[in-house]
Amino acid sequence: MIVRCTCNDVRKVKSSSDLGQELKGWFGPGTHSLDLRIGAFYVVYAVELTRGWVRYFVADENYPSTFYPSGYFAAFFEVVDPRVSRCWTMQWRGVNKTGSEVVLSFEEWAADSAFYEQLVDGGYEEGCTFRDRKEFMDLEFPNPSIVDDAEVFGEGWLLCPKCDEEWESHSVEGMVRCPKCMALLSNPRFRLSCSTN
Repeated sequence: MIVRCTCNDVRKVKSSSDLGQELKGWFGPGTHSLDLRIGAFYVVYAVELTRGWVRYFVADENYPSTFYPSGYFAAFFEVVDPRVSRCWTMQWRGVNKTGSEVVLSFEEWAADSAFYEQLVDGGYEEGCTFRDRKEFMDLEFPNPSIVDDAEVFGEGWLLCPKCDEEWESHSVEGMVRCPKCMALLSNPRFRLSCSTN
């Protein structure tokens, strides 16, 4: 799932009066600008529905220094690719003092209500799990913010246009990562695999 930021100012978000009150409760009266860039595309690593509000967890402009994704209300974004990750699962966490809560994310996050808190607190296992799942989701579907394509370089090989590295790859995911310069590139085989289905 990929979203595009349409607003990064709490005061300017188009909202109902209920959402406006909710935003004040989450961000406080002095917070205006958020760590999101207008027009930027973000991969969504989890979706949380709580108290009737939807939040997307994305690697905002502070990542990777924060090493975890941050949750922002859906009102700050538009969905540009609604496909959900193959590793996502849904977990209903029941009704608590704030209402019903539903989480869609990879299994470790969805199944464990303490996973995100432990990730934020710097938990080693949670950090390793998130980095692995993040890499999987970053590669899964084409990202509109990536303009460079890997080049097909013979049967089963790709070429990086940034550093001229050749590497063997049979991936048909939306993106690939160059093993030399670590550049994230669009995978031409994704388009080929989609056109043959």
